[in-house]
Amino acid sequence: MPNPDPSRITAALWYFAESCLAMQPGTQYGGTFADKPGYHNTRNNLINQGRSNDYSIRLAADRAGPGDKCAAFDWTFPDAQSGKYGTIIRYGERVRNAYRTRDPRLHGWREVLIQADWDNAAEGFDFTSWSERTPDDSHLWHGHFSCLRQYLNDMTVMRGMLSILVGESLDTWRAGLSRYGGPNVAELTDALARQIHNADTYLWRGLTQLDDVVPDIKSATGTGTITNEFARQFKRLVADVKDLKNRPPVTVDGAQVAAALIADPTFVNALSAAIIERLPSTGDVAAELGRRLSATNA
Repeated sequence: MPNPDPSRITAALWYFAESCLAMQPGTQYGGTFADKPGYHNTRNNLINQGRSNDYSIRLAADRAGPGDKCAAFDWTFPDAQSGKYGTIIRYGERVRNAYRTRDPRLHGWREVLIQADWDNAAEGFDFTSWSERTPDDSHLWHGHFSCLRQYLNDMTVMRGMLSILVGESLDTWRAGLSRYGGPNVAELTDALARQIHNADTYLWRGLTQLDDVVPDIKSATGTGTITNEFARQFKRLVADVKDLKNRPPVTVDGAQVAAALIADPTFVNALSAAIIERLPSTGDVAAELGRRLSATNA
């Protein structure tokens, strides 16, 4: 589903909304922008309407960021609307546990209002004052997520909350093993995309086509080349093997080899030294040799 209102909803917040819907099939998009008090509205609208003291634009982090974008998403659970709270509680419990441990993945979020247990009142968790409140009963069947406006374009903030909602551990997130990335996962910038493209071209041209010159994989601009030493050395090896295969076969004469070895003083001396080293140092040499030969032939 494409972003229904790019002029008021950042790509990052819409990514968060779509990811929530994909996380739990059957849930519904409950809305983002709404011209009313709070995070569903834009900061510019609130100020223009004389609501400069609205709680969603008081904090420094809410006075920063895009003024023309909303900062909240409502996640609707149809089964909870009929009193079946199991699904929404699964996600509410995960948010509550993160709140209680002050999970760093909550960074950048203002609050979540959601049903987190089996009572008849929804729970509200504020991640700036670290306080709880009881929101209205509509939050028994829909989760409300408010992002501090400063972070409306921050994908790491969105992914952090998604990691919590899907039930991943903090260790998984910190290790960069989350299905949503992690705190140290680089954004796919144009420069990084160019480097990846260059690396792919380098491998393809360098290994399969054996080009002597390939793109510089460290270049973020897509310019520059480097010498492909692998290709040159591999071609040299192929040529040497081909040369060896084209040479006529060599016939080895055992008698000639033996005569050549005997004529070599270095070989003779080395052989003599090896034999002497293996001879017994005490007793009758002939008797000992006879004993060993007899044992070998037994």
